[in-house]
Amino acid sequence: MKWIEIDKLRTTAFDPSCNGVVERFHRMLNLMLGKVVSESQRDWDERSPLVLAAYQATPHESTGMTPNKSALVTCAAESSVQTVPPDVQVVARHGSNLPR
Repeated sequence: MKWIEIDKLRTTAFDPSCNGVVERFHRMLNLMLGKVVSESQRDWDERSPLVLAAYQATPHESTGMTPNKSALVTCAAESSVQTVPPDVQVVARHGSNLPR
């Protein structure tokens, strides 16, 4: 997976501290799903997109930023994308006038 710059890290089930960020996210996801899933626990797959959206829009205590904003800031800092040329008209609505 070098082409997407991901390094695989092998961990064991008996040492969760090795992947603490993932474990912390799973704990938060389980807590949030537990609040919205029915008693039968059969609708978790229908509720997970809303729960994930809520998670990504909630500011974290340690950073004070939402995961969405954090990702955008990181991408903008690392991006080499230039601004839109002045002769391109950008319209932010359905059926926009973007050039092809």
